Amino acid sequence: MIVEINSAAVFDEQVLGADGLAAALFTAPWCPYCRVQEPRLKELEGRLRFTLAIVDVDKAAGVDDRYNVQTIPSLLWFKDGQLVSQEMIAYLQPHELEKLVKAQLSA
Repeated sequence: MIVEINSAAVFDEQVLGADGLAAALFTAPWCPYCRVQEPRLKELEGRLRFTLAIVDVDKAAGVDDRYNVQTIPSLLWFKDGQLVSQEMIAYLQPHELEKLVKAQLSA
């Protein structure tokens, strides 16, 4: 399931309120690396079936500050509302990104 996050309230409901594991991709439309990694993550979500929240850092103001997201794209994993992993993924190749996602899903 892919969820677009455009506010802190939606983030709290869809990511922190989710049962089980949820991935949050912190991104922005002006970020060139985000435009590369977002479709890759969406393709992985389609194959591996996990919750993927696309967090627009400009619209969901303050959410990035909560988790000290300094660079985008960053991929944060939450389990039952608690942060369990945080990675800056700008330079990951497709096979590296898939390995990262599979590791989180099997943890």
